[in-house]
Amino acid sequence: MRVIGCLTMLMLLSACSNKAAEAEKRLAIVKRVGTLGEVCEASRDVARAYLDQGDEASFEMADVASHIYCQSADLRGWNTYVSKKAGN
Repeated sequence: MRVIGCLTMLMLLSACSNKAAEAEKRLAIVKRVGTLGEVCEASRDVARAYLDQGDEASFEMADVASHIYCQSADLRGWNTYVSKKAGN
């Protein structure tokens, strides 16, 4: 019974890490071929994926990076993301 429980936990943990890894892969592609607004959105997806899996350290780093990407997009007029903090 313990073996099944351990295997189940490993499967759940690998599924969580896959979500963040997939978001990181998407971000890498979008950085190469996307607009600044798309990079902003993809970077927020990375931060959200780390938050969802409970990886606080990775979330904090990804969140700071997403703020930088989104600020850059805002300054250049490319940000298509509407901030919920702004009340929009």
